[in-house]
Amino acid sequence: MSIIEKQIKTGPLHFVSKETFRDEIDQLKNNFKFVRSQTFNKRQFKIGLGFFIILSVVSYVALGVTLWMTKKTGAQLVDISVSETKAELTEMKVEMMGLKSELVKLKKNVQKFKTILPFTSTGLSWEGNPVKLGWIKSTSGVQSFNLPDALPMNASMVRIIAFHRSGNEGSSREVLYRLWTEVSGAEHVHFLYGWRYPQSAISFQAPEFCFPIEKTDRTVKASRESIQPSNDHGVFLYVSGYKK
Repeated sequence: MSIIEKQIKTGPLHFVSKETFRDEIDQLKNNFKFVRSQTFNKRQFKIGLGFFIILSVVSYVALGVTLWMTKKTGAQLVDISVSETKAELTEMKVEMMGLKSELVKLKKNVQKFKTILPFTSTGLSWEGNPVKLGWIKSTSGVQSFNLPDALPMNASMVRIIAFHRSGNEGSSREVLYRLWTEVSGAEHVHFLYGWRYPQSAISFQAPEFCFPIEKTDRTVKASRESIQPSNDHGVFLYVSGYKK
């Protein structure tokens, strides 16, 4: 309470000095500044708090939108990745099926080659030439030809050359030779066709045939349908190789 207020309340008004009045004025000014400063600080606080709240709300909204977009984009990327992976797996499956088919064909070819090739003529003769086996005559019935002793006993297949000549043989007609071996009661047959004609020119062919053989029956059999009583050229047989 100021001196003036005290004087008013406590008693009649008394005159004060100039210095005392000035002090009272200065104190009032200071009190006014303090009140104004406090009001300003409260206003700043309210404004700052409001701005902070608005900024926080905006930040949370932006963060939520960002998270939503990120989630959506991530899901889209996952869908795209899954689709691409499925397509690649499908393409790989097709390629694997094609590869499997090729492997099956290769396996069959390898088995075929193992059944027929390779052949060797080692030990069949001193010079390594085909060994003459016999001559198929133009007669009826079955003709048998024993394989040479030089052929190893553990040979599982034999390769035969059938040297066929024709010409200056009448009358003109087709001739069929049938050659085979027997393994486990089954006949393994090859056919050789020729042609007879009355001209003096001579033609020939010498195809090779591969036959399975077994230890208990080391023979090659032959027969023909066309009989030639005279000037019979027939077919000469040679052993050119074998497979163990």
